[in-house]
Amino acid sequence: MKKVLFTALVAFAIASCSDDDNKTADTKLEGTWKLSSIIVPEAIDLNGDGKKTNDLVKESGCMDQSSITFLADATKPATVKMQDIEITKDASGKSTAKCSAAETTTSAYTVTADKVKLTFDGKAATFTKTGNTLSLTQDSTTITFKK
Repeated sequence: MKKVLFTALVAFAIASCSDDDNKTADTKLEGTWKLSSIIVPEAIDLNGDGKKTNDLVKESGCMDQSSITFLADATKPATVKMQDIEITKDASGKSTAKCSAAETTTSAYTVTADKVKLTFDGKAATFTKTGNTLSLTQDSTTITFKK
C-alpha cells in the first residue's frame, strides 16, 4: 500500500529551500491566498472517473480549506491553514484519497522582490510571487496558491 501525505510534501519543500534574510514589506501580498493546485510528476486517478491527472487538488477534491493569509503589517506572522491528504493504493492498483480537517499555524515571513519566504520551525520555504499567484517547485512538485 502506497501512502503519500500532503504534509510531507510541504515539510520536504520547506526543509529543502534556501535561506534569505532580506525584509521588505509588500502590501500587495496582504490578504488570503487559497491553495489552487499541487502538481506532482505522476498522474493519478483518485476520484474514480477513469481519468488520471497530475493535480492532487483537482483530482482529490481535498484541501479546499488550505490557505495562507498575510496581514498588512509584515512584522506580524502569516496564518497558514493546511489540510493533509493521505493517498493509498490497494493491491489492484486503485488509488483513493482521505482528507483531514485543516490545521492552523502561523509563520514568520519576509518579502524580497518577487520571493516570499515563509519560515516554519526554523525551516524556510521560498515561494515566487507572480501577479496573484504564489508558487513553489521542489523535486518536480509544484504547489500553487492564488489570491
